[in-house]
Amino acid sequence: MRWRPRLAAVAGVLAGTTLLAGSCASPVPGSGNAANPPAAAAEPGGPLWPPTTLELPIRTWVPRPLDTKGGPVPGGAKHSRVAFDSLRGRMVLAGGDVRHATIGNGNGNSTIWAVDLERGTPWELVQDWCSGRGELMPGTPDSVGWVYASRHDQGVMFPGFYFITQQDRWCPESREVADAVIYDFKSKKWLPVPFPAPPNGWGGDIGASFAAYDPETDSIYRFRNGGTIEILSMSGSTRVIPSGPLDEGGNRDQTAIDVRGRNIYRVGRGTRSLIKYSIRSRSISSVSPLPRQWVRPPDDMETYLAFDPIHRVLLLPNVETFGGKVLGLGIYHLETRRWEWEAAGEVQGLLVRGNVFGFDEKNNTFLLVGGHPAEGTLPPVTVYWLYRYQ
Repeated sequence: MRWRPRLAAVAGVLAGTTLLAGSCASPVPGSGNAANPPAAAAEPGGPLWPPTTLELPIRTWVPRPLDTKGGPVPGGAKHSRVAFDSLRGRMVLAGGDVRHATIGNGNGNSTIWAVDLERGTPWELVQDWCSGRGELMPGTPDSVGWVYASRHDQGVMFPGFYFITQQDRWCPESREVADAVIYDFKSKKWLPVPFPAPPNGWGGDIGASFAAYDPETDSIYRFRNGGTIEILSMSGSTRVIPSGPLDEGGNRDQTAIDVRGRNIYRVGRGTRSLIKYSIRSRSISSVSPLPRQWVRPPDDMETYLAFDPIHRVLLLPNVETFGGKVLGLGIYHLETRRWEWEAAGEVQGLLVRGNVFGFDEKNNTFLLVGGHPAEGTLPPVTVYWLYRYQ
């Protein structure tokens, strides 16, 4: 039995929002407080959540304490990914350069962590570093693709880059591999993927580091450097199609899927535009210039993008480097094709920062976590951040 949503209207924006020319939004005084925000009947066929009890002011970055000695990103990290577990209504984090007691350095991460934002509980360890004797596991994954395949209740991870390719083995009793793998949340085991690798392999650190899962086609989509898109079907096939000459690449650019609209989005750095891939037509196009305030990060850094299917907006935190400092926030309205821009800075004396970004459909909130301590002179990471658009 699926829950039925109860929709509630909320309004308000954080003071300091810039409305770009022709923007669809209009500011109203005050920030408001969404005590009963809209339920997330977000995607066709997905869970229908009741109104969340998580109270957050809208258009405001809200810090939450983070374990600085353990947890998902102790002291800070980079290259980790987060996905929304729609069955359990939680955010699940995997991969990245994370300083972990098992290896004593910040090279890779074989653990999986989850957090239920509504309950306000600490992050929970879902999978420890090593699998059992003889059991499959990824070989110290670093920069990876990580998605939740909702039709299977499984996480899917693939290179990117695994440190096992440099002969770093931390679990000698386990069967560490440099291949894509599945994490089955029911059995709590790593399993082989049902699809073959692309013809030219996974691509390593400069191949494809982000991905999007489409439940309607039951497939995973990866933009890859060199002008191709890989379509990995959970039914067992792999296809590679050209993406054309428009802004080749996408390795370091997070993808965000609009399942209802049948499109996948990412940042086009060279064209300073929002790039759209149509699942229906298998075509790629530039749909909008990025806001003029957007600062292009260095080429080996990442861009972050996530989709709110409830309000049909894309959020683009403009992150300076892997240190995670947020320079500003772009908000793109899909229906009107217009941007808003919000300034960022400090909240409660804390710098808004992070390099892992995603949307929690159950709780109608974006999650930002991480920040690498090696980047610049930024302080240790002691909090993660929540942001509710509306």
